[in-house]
Amino acid sequence: MKAGESFESRADELLAHWDTLRAQGESVSLSKLCGDDTELRDEVARRIGLLESIDKFLIDLQGDSSWPDEVANTGRGDHSFVVESPTTLGRYQLEQLIGEGGFGQVWRGRDPELDRDVAIKIPRPGRLGSRIQAARFLEEARKVAKLHHPSIVQVFDVGPNRSGCYIVSQWIEGTDLAKRIAAGRLSFDESARIVAEVAEALHHAHLQGLVHRDIKPGNILLDAQGKAYVTDFGIAASEDELLDEQDVVTGTPLYMAPEQASGEGLRVTARADIYSLGVVLYELLTGRPPFRAGRRADLREQVLKREPRPPRTIDDSIPPEVERICFKAMAKDPGQRYTTAADLARDLREHASRVASAPRSNTPRFWRWLVAAPIAASLILVIAFMLRPATLIITQPGPLGNGGEAAPDDLPPVIAPIGDIVSQALAAAGELGAGEDQSFALSSIAASQAKSGFVDGAFRTVERVERESWRAFGLTEIATAQAKAGLTAEAQRTFYDALAAARQIKELPPLVGATGVVINRNGEAARRKKDIATSQAEAGFFDDALATAEGIEGFEAVCQSALSNIAAAQAKARLFDKALVTAEKMLSGITALDQIATAQAEAGLFGEAMATIGKIEDVPWRAPALSKVAAAQAKAGLKPIAQQTFDQALAAANNAKEAWVEAWLLRNIAVAQAQAGFFDSALETVAHIEVASRTTVGLIEIGAGALGEIAAEQAKAGMPAEAQKTFDKALAAGRRVEYCSSPTDVLADIAALEIQAGFTTRARTTLDEALTATEGIRDTVSGELRFEKIASTQAAAGLLDAALVTARRIQNISARASTLRKIGAAQAAAGQPAAALSWAEKERDAFVRSLSYLGIFEGLSAQNQ
Repeated sequence: MKAGESFESRADELLAHWDTLRAQGESVSLSKLCGDDTELRDEVARRIGLLESIDKFLIDLQGDSSWPDEVANTGRGDHSFVVESPTTLGRYQLEQLIGEGGFGQVWRGRDPELDRDVAIKIPRPGRLGSRIQAARFLEEARKVAKLHHPSIVQVFDVGPNRSGCYIVSQWIEGTDLAKRIAAGRLSFDESARIVAEVAEALHHAHLQGLVHRDIKPGNILLDAQGKAYVTDFGIAASEDELLDEQDVVTGTPLYMAPEQASGEGLRVTARADIYSLGVVLYELLTGRPPFRAGRRADLREQVLKREPRPPRTIDDSIPPEVERICFKAMAKDPGQRYTTAADLARDLREHASRVASAPRSNTPRFWRWLVAAPIAASLILVIAFMLRPATLIITQPGPLGNGGEAAPDDLPPVIAPIGDIVSQALAAAGELGAGEDQSFALSSIAASQAKSGFVDGAFRTVERVERESWRAFGLTEIATAQAKAGLTAEAQRTFYDALAAARQIKELPPLVGATGVVINRNGEAARRKKDIATSQAEAGFFDDALATAEGIEGFEAVCQSALSNIAAAQAKARLFDKALVTAEKMLSGITALDQIATAQAEAGLFGEAMATIGKIEDVPWRAPALSKVAAAQAKAGLKPIAQQTFDQALAAANNAKEAWVEAWLLRNIAVAQAQAGFFDSALETVAHIEVASRTTVGLIEIGAGALGEIAAEQAKAGMPAEAQKTFDKALAAGRRVEYCSSPTDVLADIAALEIQAGFTTRARTTLDEALTATEGIRDTVSGELRFEKIASTQAAAGLLDAALVTARRIQNISARASTLRKIGAAQAAAGQPAAALSWAEKERDAFVRSLSYLGIFEGLSAQNQ
């Protein structure tokens, strides 16, 4: 059994696999299916036996000519009946008639073989008057037989009788929710718990592709302890079946979703069950249904067009958060409801958790004192701001901070700049109006809130994101933050939400946003799924990540990239066997095998690393992995062996057929040699690139970049004089670059390395030279891209005023916004948020202003952490 996987989940998975193979005409033995796990094998055997019994009935039904294809309207089934024996049915003892309706009877029975009470559902004679009706009855049993969840009534058996057949299921000692509501209102906590349990059960059914379509209090059972169970999947259907039944209206009118009640061919999905459960929650909260009418047609009209009365206007003691949850579940538009029933359950349980853990007063003593003694408090705040202007952050630590949303009712109105700044970013994004730019801004804000620990605020922000692609991005970032915080279950659910959003992305032609950026949306869903799969893998959800990657269709390169990232994450987690299996799924696993070999070498598994490199079929591309293994060997004190491995890397690179490929591979080797402390060898390797650059255009910048990285390694090794000389060589090479008519890129990269090496004065001079080179570029787009790069490097070097001057030369709104975001973050992190705010609030463009505020928030958050 997989780690963290429940017994029931594993049994479900194996049963589904068996059923799929059977549908394909294949068979598999129980021993092969379950291995040596006797308990698991017995459980799967029991479930398979039940499905086989049902399938046998269905086969026999098709061959039984005594059953008509259509039922004649003879009136059969409209009168009372008794079962064929007053005491037994098959092996079951009938003890008490529990209920009787239009379909048939439900008995409480006894299974003497297993010594347990059971419920037995028996159709009326004639009620299954046709082959189609009988088949539907058996299909109900088959659907529910495949569902195994603690809050779904379990099917045990089927058997033949005079009515055609009967279903034996789990007996729940208790009552149904309809009777419980009639007996009096439940507490809000109990109501939320019941609905959460039902929602989790429905989510399990939905994951199997099954929609209940008749959720109502009468189909929710409560046992003696109050635990909820979903029953009566009599009109449930798979989503594939629902595509063929779009004109069929089924369900109970009061609890039907608008799209279900319309009868206009709208597709009914799992969100219809979420709506119905919202109606149940409404009834539990208020003690009354949301709609009332004497005629079915009037009730249908209300469901379709009228908004229900807010529950708090009926009872103002209902928690506002629970009312919000209820209304979100009951939204007329399916797209405005919860994406999954698990989301509904999560919100209810989180609310219950907050209520349960809340102390008598949620206001800390310090805050209460500030409110009680406003004059003294004001003096302290003034003095504090005088002592350290613009850097004082008065906010709730950890999860109590709300990251920019309106402060909770229990917090006093005290200045909290970090929250205010996010609020300003959100307000600026709101000025943009619905569209691509607003969705990008909001999702970026949500991502930063999540990374800074404001997960609740991030969820509220992402709910405002209109574009599914950006919503998927925001949710992925939230899930990643949850995983890092150790909230494993919550992270997994949020990843599922992100994937659900990605699945709703429609492939559209390229879009030009208001900022002038051309967005290629072809394959956008595939790219988002790749990002989700990568994040899932990095969070340790490897099975989920593989399932996500394998669900990428039509874009093989994107799928391959996702698999490569997963293999890298598995290798980083030292799951080398799994990583190699993932790499084998790829058409060309060069990158994945490179990363696996590197991780193996870092773990000291040098033999395994070399074996992995041997799996790379394209010999020249073994060079990067070999050089990284050599660096790891040197770090482990195996310098002679490392030198041999570097020689192998050089030999592999020499097999490259194209000069630029060889130059790029040699750069990788040179950097690895420098990291290993083999500086003379590294400079010698770069010399080969310089020789090749004399005859091949475009290689000078490769050599210049390599020299810069070698210099940075020399500085790190305590060799400042040597580093200065190597930087001089790098700059000399960079000035000769003619690629794109400017050496700007290379000079800016070298400046960044100089900053990294601690040579800030050198870096300023290099950046000035890069600016001069950029001014000579005639192409506006190329020039602006380089201004963006230089400004970002200036900000990283602490040259904030210079960075602002450079950024203001950028005309492209998207590029300027991105650059100012970095500058704002750098200023805030350097203790200058007031200066950043002063220029950010003057930005006229709402998009630029929103991202500028976001950068300041990110800088302050980094400072706090």
